[in-house]
Amino acid sequence: MTAGDGAAPERPQMEAEASDHAVVTQVAGDYEEHHHTYVRGWEYLSAVGVSEDEISFVEEAYVHDTSDAGVAQPVQRAVNALRRPVGQGNIVILVGRSGTGRYTTALRVLRDVGVAGKAIHSLIPDWDRPRTAQVPSTSGHGFILDLSAYRSLPKDFYQGLGDYQREAAGKDAYLVVLVTPETWKPGGLVSVPAVECVGPRADKVARAHVRHMAADRENWLDELKNLIGNTTSPEDAARLARIIAGYQGRD
Repeated sequence: MTAGDGAAPERPQMEAEASDHAVVTQVAGDYEEHHHTYVRGWEYLSAVGVSEDEISFVEEAYVHDTSDAGVAQPVQRAVNALRRPVGQGNIVILVGRSGTGRYTTALRVLRDVGVAGKAIHSLIPDWDRPRTAQVPSTSGHGFILDLSAYRSLPKDFYQGLGDYQREAAGKDAYLVVLVTPETWKPGGLVSVPAVECVGPRADKVARAHVRHMAADRENWLDELKNLIGNTTSPEDAARLARIIAGYQGRD
């Protein structure tokens, strides 16, 4: 129809592209806009609770690294970083190689800072790229985030840690991030404290594990001492201890 037919003239339609979650609306003439609030499907990362057995172990059988004579142990340095009296704390980075016991150290750190075992969670990085906006900051909880699989971290992740730090401090929440030396390259983008984790001696780890799980078999390690050398990782030592504790052979 045309305007002379008595009907309203057609309004021109325009199209525009938008990136990410942006919405572009282009109209001519009268327009009424309705706002809606949507919950993003990726609002927070999934979190897995820690078993009572794991908590019991870190409380009773954790082996502290004492390789640095006269220097505070990594656990104490991390706890001090989370409780910094000056400025915002609540985040600490544990830097070390895979297999050096960083996850167990993170559990011990969160327990020593006062987080209840049932309030400690391991985060699953089910995202397309690291985003601090997806890291939860539940009041009174502690979270462990392992980013060791990443070769590098985006600039906005480092920058976002500052905002997360302030939010976590206000809620009394804690975050321990696990990274490798290659992963953690913040430059001057963030001043979050980082603690190096070398890992305790493998023989001490194996003995502590066996003593905790099957104390009557601790002497087995004397017969198997050749399986643990200077290059054995704490992770492999713990695996050996589990084999010893779970052995069901003949007496």
